[in-house]
Parts: sequence; structure tokens; C-alpha cells
Amino acid sequence: MNFIFFPVFLSILSIIRAKVLELTDETFDNVVGGDRPVLVKFYAPWCTHCKRLEPIYEELSTLYHGKRVLIARVNADIHHELGKRFGIKGFPTIKWFSAKSKNGKLYNSDRSLSSFIDFIEKRTGIRPHGAVSSEKVLELIPETFNEVVLNPEKDVLVDFYAPWCGHCKNLEPIYERVHRCFLSDQHISIVKFNADLYKDFAKDYNIEGFPTLKLFLKGSSGKTILDYNGPNTESAIISFINENTGTFRVPGGDLNTMAGRINEFDTVLEEYKHSNRNDILLKLKELASKSNNNYGLYYVKVLEKVIESADYVENEYKRLEKLLVNVHERKTRDDIQIRKNILTVFKSKSRPISDEL
Repeated sequence: MNFIFFPVFLSILSIIRAKVLELTDETFDNVVGGDRPVLVKFYAPWCTHCKRLEPIYEELSTLYHGKRVLIARVNADIHHELGKRFGIKGFPTIKWFSAKSKNGKLYNSDRSLSSFIDFIEKRTGIRPHGAVSSEKVLELIPETFNEVVLNPEKDVLVDFYAPWCGHCKNLEPIYERVHRCFLSDQHISIVKFNADLYKDFAKDYNIEGFPTLKLFLKGSSGKTILDYNGPNTESAIISFINENTGTFRVPGGDLNTMAGRINEFDTVLEEYKHSNRNDILLKLKELASKSNNNYGLYYVKVLEKVIESADYVENEYKRLEKLLVNVHERKTRDDIQIRKNILTVFKSKSRPISDEL
């Protein structure tokens, strides 16, 4: 996959750079073989090639800082036993260790930043900070299937297809639009698998025709697999994902009008709509103090503004609508849409809430 990096973002990252995790004889086995996959560079301080690779490898570490993949290194010139254990005969040698595995696989691709990122995403489905994936859907092979699809923290939709299948070809542009729709939802992966080329592997998933879409739901105690039996349309597939993963997307990638709404808070506004507005505010503040959802505080803020001015909801809604027209960054658009959705709750209840009883 190709990636587009935002220059300003990367210039900041170059200042606030995450250090590569340094492993030793004592710490190696505590990290490698754990819950997260690890890319390990075996190096020697005197090695010229290692020195040339260092800034690229540090940039890679920064881009994956806080993600569920670790970027590490071992000074194999000092830690001879680790070097011997993994058959290190030259520097730098880079090995990939899948989660729960201490069997390193040799990385033998190009040592560019984009190649490292491509390698990691193909094996984990994890995208780095500050990168926007291309329009192409991630293609899996048997060696990468389990690591991506069976990731307990990901809901993964898989298109089992055959290259010669006419229906598969018709689905391809639709599937790519679905993929783009969910790019900002980190727990969602939209991938495909050539079930004609890898027939024996596909048999495990009872693939009897093409295309076959299956949704692998996240979960630490084993994956629940749901078959998609609806029409092969963008809106229908998106609705299927929304209904089963808790997302709220619409074709094009925006959020729908229910995104961000919190049932408990909506219920308070409904049940207490004829109460004193300050009583309602106290109830909302109490809920917000116990909620892990940051938008609970937005409910509180809106009601505080309504108490100050009965026109606040209408004016703020119009302001956000105008703002949304010129905003293209997905995270910001999502935030604006959620605030609009919450304001809608108040719009329908603004009169009783804004009247002192």
C-alpha cells in the first residue's frame, strides 16, 4: 500500500521522537512473544549500514508509538547470546516476531520507511500515525490471514473472491468505497482474500461461491463469524457493519445522525423535560462524572449555554453546519457531526428545558 504523509505532522514528530525500544539479554523474552508483534533490528554500533538505517528506524518507531506493534532493536555486538540464538551473521539484520511467537521471520524487503510500513500493515492491519492508506483494499495471503483477521481487537470484513468472477469484479469498486468509509475507525478492517488461488485455506471458512463476505467480530475468547447475505451495495454493506460493530457510518464516510448520542443522557432530557432546568443540569453533571464518554460533558455544556441563552442551540447548530461545509479532515468532521447530533436532542426539547418552572 502507498501512504501519504502530512509534512507538518512529520516535522513535529521529528522533534518529539519516540525512542526505539532497546532490548537486552534480560528484557528480550519479556517483550518478544507477548501480546504485541515486534519488529527487531539486530545491529552493531560500529556498523555503517546500521548508522544509515538509524534515522529511518527511529521515524518508524515514532509513527507506531502507542500502537499495538513494537519497534525494537538489539545490540548484538554486546548481546552475543541473542545474536547466536537467532542466527545473526551480519548487520543490520531485521526480524519480525508475531504476537505470542518467539520464532523470528527474516525481513528481506527494501529498508525504506514506506516498505517497513507496508510490511507491518500487511501483517497486522495496523496503520501508523499520520498516514492515510491508499484506496486499495488490503489483500491477504495465508501467511498473513490469521494475524489480521483473528486480531481480537479488530472487527474484520473479508471479501473471499475469485479473479475471474464477474460478480466479484462488479463488487470491487463498491468494496473499495466501503473500505474508505471506515478508514478512520481503527477497530474496523476491510480486507480481501483470493479464495480461488488458496482453495485449501478457504475451505476452513466454507466458501462455496464468489464473492462471499464474512465479518469476523472482535473478541478475546474467539471470533464470532457473521455471513453477509444482503445485496452487494455500498449502503447495505455499510449498514451491516454498523449494526454489528457499533459504528455509525454512511456512504461517503460521514457519521449518521445517531452517532455520539448517549442513551442515558437522552433519557434524562426526556424524563426531566418538565423539570427545573437546574435540576436537569445537576443530573447531567452527575452522569458525566461517571461516564467514560467525553461527549457527556458536551451535553452539560449545551444545557449551561441554553440556561444563559434560549437561542444558543439554534445558533450553534447553524454555525456547525456552515463550518462542516469547509472541513474535509475526517476526525474533525466526525466531531462536528456528533455535536450537531447532540444539539438535535436539545432542539426538540429546548422550550421546556429553557423555561424556568
